Amino acid sequence: MKTKAPMFARILIAGLVLCAAGAACKGDECFKEIWLYRDGYAGVHPVSGSGQGAEYVYKFYYDFRALKRIEHLRNGVPHANPEGWARAEIDERAGGLSIKYFDARGKPARVRGGFPRRSGYHEMIIEVPSGSEGKIKYIKYMDKDGLPTKDGWTGVHITLVRFNERGDVVEKTHRKRDGSPMLSSIGGHHKEVFKYDQHGRLVEKSFFGREMYFDAKGRSVVGKGGYHKISYKHSPAYFETERRFYGADGKPK
Repeated sequence: MKTKAPMFARILIAGLVLCAAGAACKGDECFKEIWLYRDGYAGVHPVSGSGQGAEYVYKFYYDFRALKRIEHLRNGVPHANPEGWARAEIDERAGGLSIKYFDARGKPARVRGGFPRRSGYHEMIIEVPSGSEGKIKYIKYMDKDGLPTKDGWTGVHITLVRFNERGDVVEKTHRKRDGSPMLSSIGGHHKEVFKYDQHGRLVEKSFFGREMYFDAKGRSVVGKGGYHKISYKHSPAYFETERRFYGADGKPK
């Protein structure tokens, strides 16, 4: 019952890791590559360690170690990935950043997501409220005209993400344009809560819905996956060794 994060989230994390590890530079621009066995699968072991013969490539570009652009190529030519984009432009701004997506011809693209895939946003805006010290982030979705739209994966307009001192995600809530609660089209929940052990390993993930009161108080729900809570156990080497599923009544599924 594993659920994968949207592809761009996984690719962006890979790009940030590469940035931290350093990259080859030409003038003021630096870049790194992730070679792929199949279209859309990033972060796998490089083909022969050299990338030669790799049909698909994600290329990450940096400016002073900040990730600025991601390109998806097929045999060296811009090519749309399964989410529908061939290039992503990352623009850091005061209080957050903007990520815009383009097709192989350089025209604005709408990121596709979900099952079946649905067209979603052209731009993702991540805002960090003043005074939150980075512990709260708002993720908003915009079309090519700069108007609010939905995420193709979750079907929501805004996602509020909270972090702990370590930078781990501890809560996600989905909202409409006016800020009122909204249910994810993937899990059928409004809120996700994450708990970690003292080593920063995820040990529990729970889902909550909403009650149709004016203050929209949350209640436990069974998501579309058929469970309310997941518990995890890990080995001393940080590998996941056990995953258990529970209903809203706390009983194992």
